[in-house]
Amino acid sequence: MPFRCENCFNELSSVDETCPQCGFTKGDGAVERIYLNPGTLLWGRYVIGRVIGAGGFGIIYKAWDNTTNMVVAVKEYFQSGLVSRVSQTGEIFLIGRDNRLNEFLEGKQRFIDEAVRIREFAGHPNMVAITDVFEQNNTVYQVMEFLQGDTLETYLSKHSLSIEEKVGVAMMVGEALKTLHHAGILHRDVSPDNIIIPFNNLEYGVKLFDFGAARFHPKEKDSLLTRVMKPGFSPPEQYGPSSGQNPQTDIYALGATLYYLLTGMKPEESTNRRIEDNVPTPKALNEEIPDNISNAVLTAMALDLQLRYKTIEEFSAALTAQEPVLSPKQEMQKRRKKRLIISLISAACIIVGFAIYGILLMLEVDRTTLPDGEINLLYTITGDQSVDRGKLQGLTEVVEEFLELYPNVRINIMGIELEDYSAQIDSHLRRGDYPAVFESTALDPSALGSALDVSSVITNDVRNDCYFLSNYTRHFPERRQMPIGFNVSAVYINHQLSSFDGSGVSGISALLATMPSAVAGQGLSYNSLYQNELLTAFGSGFPLAGRDSFIDNETGAYFSSTSEYNAMLEDMPGRFALLYVDSETVPAEFGSLWSVMPGSGAEEKISVRFMQFMLHESAQHFLHIGSQSGSLPLNKESLQSYSEIFVDFREFFANIERYSIN
Repeated sequence: MPFRCENCFNELSSVDETCPQCGFTKGDGAVERIYLNPGTLLWGRYVIGRVIGAGGFGIIYKAWDNTTNMVVAVKEYFQSGLVSRVSQTGEIFLIGRDNRLNEFLEGKQRFIDEAVRIREFAGHPNMVAITDVFEQNNTVYQVMEFLQGDTLETYLSKHSLSIEEKVGVAMMVGEALKTLHHAGILHRDVSPDNIIIPFNNLEYGVKLFDFGAARFHPKEKDSLLTRVMKPGFSPPEQYGPSSGQNPQTDIYALGATLYYLLTGMKPEESTNRRIEDNVPTPKALNEEIPDNISNAVLTAMALDLQLRYKTIEEFSAALTAQEPVLSPKQEMQKRRKKRLIISLISAACIIVGFAIYGILLMLEVDRTTLPDGEINLLYTITGDQSVDRGKLQGLTEVVEEFLELYPNVRINIMGIELEDYSAQIDSHLRRGDYPAVFESTALDPSALGSALDVSSVITNDVRNDCYFLSNYTRHFPERRQMPIGFNVSAVYINHQLSSFDGSGVSGISALLATMPSAVAGQGLSYNSLYQNELLTAFGSGFPLAGRDSFIDNETGAYFSSTSEYNAMLEDMPGRFALLYVDSETVPAEFGSLWSVMPGSGAEEKISVRFMQFMLHESAQHFLHIGSQSGSLPLNKESLQSYSEIFVDFREFFANIERYSIN
C-alpha cells in the first residue's frame, strides 16, 4: 500500500514526508488531549486520522479501513464532562463521581443499540450507512461511510436551487423517514444541518444522518442524551414526554425543513406559535411557489395533530398532488362546516327525546362541569426573555388543556412588568370585581387581604398526589396562596476538580478533602440568599466564597438550591454534578405561589378549579418540565418524570422525606 498521511490519508511519496494537504508530519499528536492520536489502530483494522466533528456525546474521526482500503468515519462514544482519556493508551475513564457509572453505561448501551438498529438500513440511498460497531478503550465505536460534501444548510448558502429541486430534496429525506417509521423508529432531529449533499452534487442524492436523538421504541423514555430541540424545526409535542411523539413529529420537522428550503427563512419556534401563530405562508414569501406546495408545507407544520399529515406518504402525495391541496385553515373550515351539518341533523333526530328527558337532565348536577364564565390569568414579566418566554409557554399550554376540558370557559393570559406588578395587583384587589388567578410569589402576604381563601383546592386527591400539601394550613395560615412548585437545597460540584464519588453530601470537610489542596483552601462557594439554609444543613467552620469563584474554577463546590439548575447548565455545561444535601434536616421552599381574586360565584368556581388543575400531573409537566420554570413539580408522578428526563436528578430525591419546607 502507498504511504498515506495518518491525519487525512492523502497519498505521500515517502513515510517521512510532511503532508502537503494538511501539513501533518508522522509523529505529530492529536490537536486536543482528549482526542485519539492520528495513526491509532482500532479493532486491528481502522487507522484513526484527524477529528472531523466533536460534540457533547461523541467524537468523529476520519479513518482508513485496512480491510477495504477505503476512507471511513469512526464515531467514538465520549460524553464530555463525564469521561477523560489516558493519553498513552487511548483508554477513557470516568471522572468525578463513580455513581455516574450507570449513566455512562446506559449511554454506551444506547450507542450500541443505535448502531445495531441503523446498520439494518446500510443499503438505503438516503441514509448514512453504519457498517460496524465494536468496543475498545472502555468505550464504543461506530463505523460509518465517509461522505465528502456539505450539509444542506451550507450547500444552500453556496448554490441556488429550483423549487422542483427543493421539493425533491424533501422527498428524498422523506424516503429515509418512511423506512425508519415503518421500522418503528423516530429520527426526532430532522433539520438542514443533519442532511448532507454527497460530493456537493444533488445528482448523488441526499443523506440523512445523526441518529443520536432517535427513539427506537415507543416506550423508550427520554434522557439528556436523546432530548434534542431545534428551534424552528422541533414541533411543540417534542418539548413534552416522548409518549406524545409519533411519526407526525418527524413530519413537522421535514415540513419546517422544506419551509426553510423554499423561503430561506427558519420558521418561528413552534412553542411561540402556540401562543400566537403568525408564520407567513411560503407563497407569501415567494409568489413563485405553487399553492399546493405552500399548503402542503403548512399542513405538515400544523400545530394541531388532527390537521397535520399522519404519514410521510400523505405528505409526499400532497407535494405532488394534481388536485388542490387545502391549507390547515381551509381544512379546519371544511371540518367545522361538516360538523355543523351533522349537528343539525342530529339535533333534529333527538329533539323529541330531549323534550321528554330535558327536565330530568336539568335536575342532574354534574360535578365535573363549570358554569360559563371568563377569568384572567396574571403573571410577572421579569425582563429575562428566556424565563418569560418559558413561563408564558407553560401557562399557555396549561390553559389550552384546561379549555379542552371546559370549552365554555374563557381565560385571558396577561403579563405585567415586575416593577408595576404589585401596584396593579393591589389596584385590582381593591376594586374587588376583577376575577383572576394571579402569581403572588413576589408579593407581600400582608397585601393579599381581599384575596380568596384557596384551601378548598386541597382535596384528598390533591393531598395524595402531591408532596408537602398535607400541612398546607401550617405553611399558609391565611390560606390565600397556593404553591405549584418547590425548590430544595443542593450542592453543585465541579467534577473536574473533585473526586467525590457520592450522590449526597453529609459534610463539607469530607467534600473539600476530595479536591486539590489549593482548591480546597478556597473553601465552599455559596449563594448568600441561602446562608441560613447552609447553616441548617452543614453548620459552619469552613471558608466561604462567592458564586463567581465556582464558575471560574477557583472553588470546587457551590451551595445553593435547585432553582439555579438551569443557570448552571448555561454557565458550566458539562462541568458540574448535582448532589443532594444528606443531612437530618434538608431546607426546602415553595417555589411558585398563586392566589385568586374575588369575582362572581361562577368566576370564583372557575378560578379555584383552574388552580386545582395547575397541580395535575399534565399541568405540572407543562409548567416545570416542558418550559423549565426553575421550580420542581409538587405532583409526585410529574416529579418522577422530572428525575427520569433530567439525569442529574435521578438519585437526587432519595431523602425527600427529610425535606423541611420553610
